[in-house]
Amino acid sequence: MDLEALVLEAKRGNKDALEEILSRFKGFIIKTIRGIYISGYEPEDLLQIGYMTLIKAVQKYESYNNSSFVSYATSAIKNNFYYEIRQKSKIHSESSLNLETEDGLMIMDNLCSEENIEETIMLEEDKRKLMAALSILTEDESDFIQFVYFHGGKIKEYSDLHNIKYVTLIKKKERILKKLRLLLA
Repeated sequence: MDLEALVLEAKRGNKDALEEILSRFKGFIIKTIRGIYISGYEPEDLLQIGYMTLIKAVQKYESYNNSSFVSYATSAIKNNFYYEIRQKSKIHSESSLNLETEDGLMIMDNLCSEENIEETIMLEEDKRKLMAALSILTEDESDFIQFVYFHGGKIKEYSDLHNIKYVTLIKKKERILKKLRLLLA
């Protein structure tokens, strides 16, 4: 059945004809709402607005106006969305930099922060990877690395404590660091 005939049937109260019209325009409505953002509206809300507009267009359409129903309905749908956008934009909202956030900070405090969030996240990720790599080391290797790098000990001190030659520990350190580099790569 052609669209004009469906519109006449729908105007007479035929619900199947109205559902067929809604089905035919669903794609157009979805395509239109993809390009629209209205604060506080979900896509399902916009879809319902589109359907309601289409139902009103069916009720008000007069075929003697020399325009097709397609152009009449598409214009009505677009115009109604633009109307909704205009109505929503008239609502003014005010905010203050002194407004307190959920965590008790002022918005101004967050703007002036010296903290680099991206860098902090990257450092945490690097730390997690390093700890995972360190857990793979043998107990002897881990003990040595922790003594030198985490506790600030000197290789000479470790040499004296464990009665290991200094040169042997230097070579051991190079082997362990090479192993860690491979694990972290």
